[in-house]
Amino acid sequence: MSEYYKLGQVIRSHRLAAAESIEDLSGAVEVDPKFITDLEKGAQQPPEEILALIINHLELEDKEADELWQLAGYKIDSQTEGATVTKTDDDKDRNITIPEDLPILYTDMVNVVSNKYGVVFNFVQGVGPNGSPIVVSRVGMSHDHAKSVLSVLQKSLDRPQD
Repeated sequence: MSEYYKLGQVIRSHRLAAAESIEDLSGAVEVDPKFITDLEKGAQQPPEEILALIINHLELEDKEADELWQLAGYKIDSQTEGATVTKTDDDKDRNITIPEDLPILYTDMVNVVSNKYGVVFNFVQGVGPNGSPIVVSRVGMSHDHAKSVLSVLQKSLDRPQD
């Protein structure tokens, strides 16, 4: 039995509970269906980015998500503001951390452009000298990722605020 067998079984269980096929999940996280098949067999450790997409797509609760992170060999540092994930399966720890000095850009509005290739969010702050909005940040993504962002945003807004 492989090191990630239990992880694969838990992901498979959540996928089936969501009434999704391997193709549904692979399309949502934009990986080859064989990757999901191999993942469910425990043949490999998923990259952090793919595991995060799976967790978001399957709309897992925090406890369920934490279990998947642990089974995948990652630990979550809940003491740090923002998302921090540390790889723990080898001697080289990798952190994905939001730097403390990274500024937050508050925006007055967002302009969304969608076409057959994907979605672009143009975040706007105020107006320029000629009266037109000033775009301060642009984020592009696939339609599936945009739907995932929408789902995560909705869940975040629905949670009680501290």
